[in-house]
Amino acid sequence: MTVISELNKGEILKNIAAYYKIMLDNKDDVNANKMLTLYKKIQNEEFQISFSGHFSAGKSSMINALLGKDILPKSPIPTSANIVKISEGEGTARIFFKEEQPIEYSEPYDMEMIKDYCKNKDEINRIELTTSNPLLSNGGCIVDTPGIDAADDADRLMTESSLHLVDLLFYVMDYNHVQSEVNLYFLKQLQENQIPYFIIINQIDKHDESEIPFKTYVSKIKQTFEQWGLLPEEIYYSSLMNSNTPHNQFELIQQKLSSLLNNQDTNMRLDGAIKQILQDHKKYLEQTYNELLDVGEENTSVDPKDVNQLQVQIQTIKNKPKEIQQSIQEVVNTTLKNAYIMPAELRDNAESFLESQSDNFKVGIIGSKKKTLMERKERTERFINALQKSAETTVQWSLRNKLTELLKDFNITNPTVIQRFQNISVDYQDSDVQKLVKPGAKLNGDYVLNFTNDISTDIKNKYKQNIQQLLQDLIDYIKKEDQEQLSKLVSKQEKLEEQVNKQEKATSIQNELEQKLSTLDSLPKPADNVRSLIEEELQEQNKTIIKMDSSSLTFNKKEGKVEASSEDKPNESVRYNVEDVISKVDKSIQTIEELPGFQSIVNDLKDKHNRLKNRTLTIALFGAFSAGKSSFANALMGDNILPVSPNPTTAVINRINPTTIDNSHGTVVILIKNEEILVKDLKHITKIFEPKAQTFHELIQWVSTKEIYKRDELEKVYQDYLIALVKGYEEHSQSFGKEIRISIKEFSEYVTDERKACYIEAVDLYYDCSITKQGITLVDTPGADSVNARHTNVAFDYIKYADAILYVTYYNHALSRADRDFLMQLGRVKDSFQLDKMFFIVNASDLAQDQSELEMVVTYVKQQLVELGIRFPKIFSVSSKKSAKEKESNIELNQEMKIFEEELYAFIHEDLSALLAEAAMLDIKRAEKMVTNYIDTINLSLKDKENYRVDLLQKQEKLIKMLEDINATIYEGRIEEKIEKQLHYVHERLGIRFHDLFKEKFNPTTVTETGKKAKIELSHNLKSLIDYVGYELLQEVRAVSLRIESYLDDLLKEIYQELTKNVTRIDERFILPSLNDLKLSTPEYEQGLESLDMMKFDKALSLFKGTKAFFVNNEKEIMKEAIYKALSPEVKDYLSTIDQQMEDAYKNQWIELWNEHEDLFVTSINDYVDNQLSMMSNNVDVNILEDKLKILQYLLREG
Repeated sequence: MTVISELNKGEILKNIAAYYKIMLDNKDDVNANKMLTLYKKIQNEEFQISFSGHFSAGKSSMINALLGKDILPKSPIPTSANIVKISEGEGTARIFFKEEQPIEYSEPYDMEMIKDYCKNKDEINRIELTTSNPLLSNGGCIVDTPGIDAADDADRLMTESSLHLVDLLFYVMDYNHVQSEVNLYFLKQLQENQIPYFIIINQIDKHDESEIPFKTYVSKIKQTFEQWGLLPEEIYYSSLMNSNTPHNQFELIQQKLSSLLNNQDTNMRLDGAIKQILQDHKKYLEQTYNELLDVGEENTSVDPKDVNQLQVQIQTIKNKPKEIQQSIQEVVNTTLKNAYIMPAELRDNAESFLESQSDNFKVGIIGSKKKTLMERKERTERFINALQKSAETTVQWSLRNKLTELLKDFNITNPTVIQRFQNISVDYQDSDVQKLVKPGAKLNGDYVLNFTNDISTDIKNKYKQNIQQLLQDLIDYIKKEDQEQLSKLVSKQEKLEEQVNKQEKATSIQNELEQKLSTLDSLPKPADNVRSLIEEELQEQNKTIIKMDSSSLTFNKKEGKVEASSEDKPNESVRYNVEDVISKVDKSIQTIEELPGFQSIVNDLKDKHNRLKNRTLTIALFGAFSAGKSSFANALMGDNILPVSPNPTTAVINRINPTTIDNSHGTVVILIKNEEILVKDLKHITKIFEPKAQTFHELIQWVSTKEIYKRDELEKVYQDYLIALVKGYEEHSQSFGKEIRISIKEFSEYVTDERKACYIEAVDLYYDCSITKQGITLVDTPGADSVNARHTNVAFDYIKYADAILYVTYYNHALSRADRDFLMQLGRVKDSFQLDKMFFIVNASDLAQDQSELEMVVTYVKQQLVELGIRFPKIFSVSSKKSAKEKESNIELNQEMKIFEEELYAFIHEDLSALLAEAAMLDIKRAEKMVTNYIDTINLSLKDKENYRVDLLQKQEKLIKMLEDINATIYEGRIEEKIEKQLHYVHERLGIRFHDLFKEKFNPTTVTETGKKAKIELSHNLKSLIDYVGYELLQEVRAVSLRIESYLDDLLKEIYQELTKNVTRIDERFILPSLNDLKLSTPEYEQGLESLDMMKFDKALSLFKGTKAFFVNNEKEIMKEAIYKALSPEVKDYLSTIDQQMEDAYKNQWIELWNEHEDLFVTSINDYVDNQLSMMSNNVDVNILEDKLKILQYLLREG
């Protein structure tokens, strides 16, 4: 078949015009417009070079520099929100709106306003600028596109939608973000679309030769591209900030661009462009007709049997009340029939009872009336008690269990309904028995038998009566509950019946679609006048362009503003100066230490003093790779300790600890993973290949021999990890599970060399610096979006335990996609934090041109965080590079870093210590109360002292009884309910998110094969999906655990508050000690869905008929639903297991927690009473006591 590019220009234009008409006829305006723009490009013999890249990498600045004119907006946040084309011309700016008519301005126009247009993607479709420039004189044009990793994914789609016009592409990367997977995936797509591309690594002025030699940096970049199979035409390194920067190739870029524009081939990508548009049009047709076929497709799959089944369902729901009624009555009748209430022993009691009811019944020879009455009473009570117990064991328990199970069988889970059935009982009284006694009857076997039968029948009837009322209430409840479902089923039945009548229409639609698709598979046969339609449209477009005068240019910028109502703002916590509190505790101890009866409160104060004085704290650093976490950590510490590099160096978690007796300054302790951990890691990564090897040595040999690391089924991050494991095996094979001590000089190599890092479990550096001297351990975590993204999961585990979290983002790349994903993960547990311990750092603020630009970036970050659900974020802009130099040179710290450190350390030393400080102040208050009580008791007379002693002992008894009356187990039900609800919501959220999870694993890039290969591909995708879902469930479950732990804390505080009120009522002089710190252990959860029987999903995968039907006919949705239907019960089982694990763990911890505090309170009460009694028997000068009281009162008032 003749390809279009081999035709002459006239024939090419006729064929494009023919396709244009076809697409218009098919009402595909989007792809028709693409054909129109391609027609215009060929007609004008235009050669288009596009500039794309990571947002804020400097695309717009690069174009400005190459043109020698500041024509495009530049900013550290995403600015090029529209596609902007620049070509040779008289100097015009054409703005094409989405709704309104396009407008044109001629030079001189307001450049700043044109730049604002470039940023407005909501109202504007594209912008075309013409300028006088020799570089563009031969029909060439340059196009600027939105950033590939901009926060709004619509920008990326806009960029991709313009690729049909691109002849060549320059991809601009930031020096610090070359290895971002978004960059690498986009370049892979360009390569697959056969678009020639050049790479510009910009901003190399950030390079520091002391951190990494440039030669090494270049080598790592090339290695990454080779691993991804990327083959750019050239790689250039540039700096626009400093033209004298070493290795700057900006002039070479200029020369290459000039050469390309002067030696252009406007047809070089013509066939590829048309093919791309035709494929997009086919997708449009298939999607359009698929919408029409929705009815028809459903019709073809609808069987009259489905309607009948619905009718059965409807009837089943209608019959449900009757069925339940019959089932319950059957259970009740069967249970009562089989219930043997009167065993032999009880009949003997009955006979004894009946004997005592006779008028002739006497006890003793003389027959004392009193003894007779007592005996009669005893026999009656003995019989009724035994009868009640027999009824409970033979009837009541059985009915409760059977009826509760029956309710579950009918899916009745309402706690109130179930509780009522669990409370079924009959309280059989003496009066009930007496009614059945026949006065004057002769006591014999028949009478006893008839009497016991009457009793049994009476008891059973009472149970029937009680249950009958419950049953009626249950029937009313069921009818009300099922009404909505019944209405839905009836509605569904009507719709199905309607669909059955539309099958002929569906067949007609399908045939029409196939005919149109067939037409596109061959070159059109255009009529001679086919170009008239497209030419008319072009002329019309030119006519509709409204020429404007520069003075009339007005543009309303939409400024985003983040505001919050005052009532929504978080309450400011009371801050204590820890050193002041320690000093007060010291003085309090000195004041009361020698007083008799004060030893207990002195011990409490000493404990608080020790905990305040010797606190250990952890600060965790998070953020995307190359956001400057390590350099920021160095700035905090005031020393270059951690390695800093533009490559994703933080392959392990580094802990910088305060020095200890055993670990002096500069000690580095590395713990190597043990074989069990390594085997688990490796089996998890390679489980899709079902390795048979058991030991790590066998697994490494298998990976190496079979070159598993090259398998396409593995994600790229896992391929890199396997390569590192293989390369580092020999070096570490004898060190598994061992600790290695190295020098600080070797530290950098260990944490950055992946061959070493992949074997490391933990790195602890003991270093004496400003931050560790404060008792703080600083944890530097892996980058959130690096090639080493596997480490991010480990980093997430630090979130619970860190006292403060510092999230670092880079000034030029504030909150990229990787940041957003990780912050959403953080959002799962943010409400579990007692304090707002998150600090957001915009690093490299020294890159800001001025204060207004800096404020713009901070506002942007704030907006993004609010959109992610993080309200009232604490954001700080800093320059770690500048701050580190200032600390090294021992000069005054810049204001930005100073403000941040003041806030951080105030939080660390004051906010975090507030609870402990409050507890210490409460102990001082208790001491003040005790001294007051001491003074009061000294002045009592002997008689009053005795009365006070008696009163004190009575109050002691009341206080302890109050504690004993608290049944902590009653709270277990609330804990169970909380866990059940939280895990139910996990399942619900998974159902909502499953669409996105499925789409990530089943999309046109992952489903490409047919036949047997397709089965293998689909199976791999399914395993990957289930693994993804399993890990998401694990993350959700961990988050639930933190919420439950927070809930237990709330329950304990609830009890404490109530106790405090009751204590005051009993003895207003006694103050309960403060609650102990909550130390709960989070259970170790296994990842979900690890051992699923994959055959469960065979039916779902068998729905695949081919890629076209899968993506076009919406079969992927059917498969998605089928997979979720099969997966949902497994998720339910997993969550059920977790539910039990959580209940066991947290109910046990709750009882231990309460017992611990009950012992604390009882001890405190006893100490209080003992101390009060001791005070009465010790004579201390009242003047001394009053002086001590004044000191304590002063300490409480001060500050």
